[in-house]
Amino acid sequence: MSLESPLFRVPREIWLHIHRLATINWSPLALAYSERLWNALANEIIFENIRVDSRFHSLYDALNRIRLSSTRFDYNYAILASPPRVPNHHGLDADTRLPFLKRVYWTETRHTSGLLCKLVPIAPNLEYIFLSESTHPTQRTIKALSLPHRAPTIPSLRGLGVGDHYIYSIGTILQIDLQNLTLLHCTPLFLTHPDFPASLPCVTVLRLFGSRSHIHFGTVFAQFPRLQELTYDVWNRLSPPTGDEPIPLSLICLHSAVTVVRDWLPIEDHFTLLASPAFPAVKRIVLYGTWHRVVADAHFSRFRSALHARGCQLEFPEGNVLSP
Repeated sequence: MSLESPLFRVPREIWLHIHRLATINWSPLALAYSERLWNALANEIIFENIRVDSRFHSLYDALNRIRLSSTRFDYNYAILASPPRVPNHHGLDADTRLPFLKRVYWTETRHTSGLLCKLVPIAPNLEYIFLSESTHPTQRTIKALSLPHRAPTIPSLRGLGVGDHYIYSIGTILQIDLQNLTLLHCTPLFLTHPDFPASLPCVTVLRLFGSRSHIHFGTVFAQFPRLQELTYDVWNRLSPPTGDEPIPLSLICLHSAVTVVRDWLPIEDHFTLLASPAFPAVKRIVLYGTWHRVVADAHFSRFRSALHARGCQLEFPEGNVLSP
């Protein structure tokens, strides 16, 4: 595209939106090198997301060379898996600034230990951090996560994810000021830590992962009084809510990876609660995973009718709505 073209006068924000749509299933690499204009416009989004793990040895140098996708993190991982080899992998100093960096997927390992402490202060627009520990025993570190002294106040932070392998540093993570969070992604066990805040009033999206745990809905609704969207696995035990405070919960994303159901009790317990007056009257329940045999079973027909009577719509992620 020529810089003299009338299309060049289209507002920059529109071109950025077009670029996001064009690369939603691909890395921005697909367009970044095709045109000078695309390359210049993409600067705002190509550095938004990074993934750091045991294979990532040169954070600063890589950020100056590569193009990262805002949606396809699997492509980002493939790119970062083969970084340039630079002798000093701590190439982050107080004079460095990464204003485009908004999302960090961080795996604490022996190789990356201490780097996050350097990264956070130089990323003034950091909005989301997902923290995890390596699943490889040889790469794990017994050192607690190191954060800078001013990390407890990250003004731009709106989303936090904590992996289930993060066992040494929960106390450090909970020293961060979480009062501005709007999204939290963690295990149910993380919510029960003694240092977890009594209330996070700005959180509207809570995504709980993992199964065979226990979800205390009374505690969850007290901790997140403005919760609108809740994600969890149906194969968790549950305790019903206890308070009478209205919760604006409107969407539940319910996961299941069980193909053949031999024990209907967990499903019956969940849907009996979801259809009862004791639970907030949600507008939509989206079923993720292997639910098709479950919803077609005679055991489930009464729940479809009961939820429909409460004004709740059952659907699959692709948009197929189940009839009562």
